[in-house]
Amino acid sequence: MCGMDILHVNSGPIVIKVNSSLGLNGIETATGKYVASMITQFLEKNAKPNNNKIRGKSSIQTLK
Repeated sequence: MCGMDILHVNSGPIVIKVNSSLGLNGIETATGKYVASMITQFLEKNAKPNNNKIRGKSSIQTLK
């Protein structure tokens, strides 16, 4: 998994930064929940082999 900073603008979401690892300390402290465990449980429950929703080519928008 990775972490992404996304800016939502009228023309759609723009990826600002991609991090090689998630930084969950802030959200876990603020919510009092173990978010990493919640993500893992969700993936284990919902993941199915060969089932993804990737269609077409990916594109990255940049700020100009």
